[in-house]
Amino acid sequence: MDRFGVQKPELRAEARTPRLPVGGQPAPPAKPKRDNRIHVWLGANIKNVVGLGEVSASGLPGEVGVLVVEAPRESRAARLGLKPGDAVLKFNDEPLQDVAQLLKRYNEAKPGQVIRLGVFSNQMEVVIEMHR
Repeated sequence: MDRFGVQKPELRAEARTPRLPVGGQPAPPAKPKRDNRIHVWLGANIKNVVGLGEVSASGLPGEVGVLVVEAPRESRAARLGLKPGDAVLKFNDEPLQDVAQLLKRYNEAKPGQVIRLGVFSNQMEVVIEMHR
């Protein structure tokens, strides 16, 4: 049982010893750093991509973008082609970090202006064009 881990003495000196929880209790899960609340946009429920589970399920490089949670068939979002599980990553070819940024950019667009959404859907990036 003593053959596990780093064996070379010179490397063992550099290896980090893991921090174990005090009292045998696991540490509480860390609170998400990103806002996890649901927002409504174009009739769809959207939220920030939060956590490794959503990153992995969406095939994203990290906690970036806006996740479509629900897009009712009659909503403008669904008519544009957005569906649950899609991640909006770009707004007019600029990276999109979160819901606040999406809503701000959308509200700043002029009526009738063409908006290009970069959306990661079914493991590929697609562009959806819409008018404000």
